[in-house]
Amino acid sequence: MGRSGAALGGAALKDISSFGLYVNAIGDSPAFANGETMVNGTLYYDDIRAVSSDTDKPVFKETEEKPSEKPEEKPTEKPTEKPAGKPGIVYPPYMATSQPDVKMVNEDVSKSYTITIPQSELEKMDSDIDISVNTGEIHEMPGNKKDKVTDILPANGIKAEDAYFVSIAENNTKGGIKVSAPVAAQKLKKGSNVYVYSYNSKTGKLEETANSKRQVLSDGMAGIEGYSGKDYIVTGKELSGKNVVTLISKAKISFSGTSVKKGSKIKINIVLPSCLEAKTSLDKNASYGKQAAVMQYKSSDAKVAKVSKDGTVKALNKGKTKITVKIKLADGKVKTVKKNITVK
Repeated sequence: MGRSGAALGGAALKDISSFGLYVNAIGDSPAFANGETMVNGTLYYDDIRAVSSDTDKPVFKETEEKPSEKPEEKPTEKPTEKPAGKPGIVYPPYMATSQPDVKMVNEDVSKSYTITIPQSELEKMDSDIDISVNTGEIHEMPGNKKDKVTDILPANGIKAEDAYFVSIAENNTKGGIKVSAPVAAQKLKKGSNVYVYSYNSKTGKLEETANSKRQVLSDGMAGIEGYSGKDYIVTGKELSGKNVVTLISKAKISFSGTSVKKGSKIKINIVLPSCLEAKTSLDKNASYGKQAAVMQYKSSDAKVAKVSKDGTVKALNKGKTKITVKIKLADGKVKTVKKNITVK
């Protein structure tokens, strides 16, 4: 390949068409009892690391502990089948109760990252998982993206060198993946907060992600709940301004009317962006890649009109009342709309 020592990420991954694993069989194993010359099996790996080597030949080393003549036979563990509905895919045993992690390690710590696929997202993937991630400082972003982002950051008092990007290449992965990437460029300590934004190449704006506020871990990493084909920007402070789109600003509230006859109803319509999930309480866990949102309604005069939990205003008596609608997010942000209603 001519890429000895190259990081398995970004452009380097595109040049890899295959790789080999060499395994030694135990010569006097019961597997060869009937004259077999080869043994077939399946290997499962929780951790795959890229390393540098000056040879492309397998190197075998004898271990200090030699296997016993008749190793203890263990019952064969059958792989766990994927839930019904998507035939043809079989999970290895450990995937049935956990989530697979793949750690890509590079000599340059700022280029290392860990990919975690939550079980809920793994179930959405019905083909080979092909994931390529590129991380680095803003000036390393490809194309004109770096110029767009560099123009936005100064308005929030952030230098380009104090922000970080994580790009997930476009692939056939249907579900979401969590990428833990270093934020060392910001020189932030463990427990510090960072904020994640998605770069929209069509509008040139940065969009707040669900659960945007993340904490820096002891290894200088911060987790990002991401998706295929997306570019994410990590900063040390919340962003604002005309080129920044917040989650709360995407939520829309409208009324089917402001005047109603006694005994009739008005419907309050709320449209949430795809990354917000309506919940009855902020203590309820939202799905992967989504953030909980709670809707609240109140009438200033319950004798004139009252509001149900589903946003239906029922006119009871003639008069005027003010209906207040609030959308509360798990991060503490609130959107409030007030509307005067007349009952005739």
